[in-house]
Amino acid sequence: MKPAIRLISLNQAPGKSPQILMLKLKETVIGREKGCKIRIPSNSISRQHCRLSVLNDMLTVKDLGSANGTFVNEAKIGELSYLKPGDVLRVGPYRFLVIYDLSDKAVAHLIAYLTASNVEESIDVELIDPEAAEPADGRSPT
Repeated sequence: MKPAIRLISLNQAPGKSPQILMLKLKETVIGREKGCKIRIPSNSISRQHCRLSVLNDMLTVKDLGSANGTFVNEAKIGELSYLKPGDVLRVGPYRFLVIYDLSDKAVAHLIAYLTASNVEESIDVELIDPEAAEPADGRSPT
């Protein structure tokens, strides 16, 4: 099931409400060319600037060889990159806040992805306040 994904424009004029874009397609191209699902008619945006798609229940972005680059949290991307909830996507000078809920499948994928590196030392965390934590498997603490 595709998550409900919203992009909130951070480039609104003073006093105007932010524009909220709902992504309804499995794949969305952002660019200035007619036919792009998100069209930004600006010379600072390439005709087909970047592609948004869903992979492992997570939003991804891929730069399509744009002249001014595509950025996630101000880091220029060079290959397919995940967009996590709360990330800021920048396409040329235009910024969007990424909003969606992570499914259990997405969380499991993120955990596997983030822990895939060879860990030299394993450290168990000592829980000081047992009421502040919930086990990763969803069961209540004993």
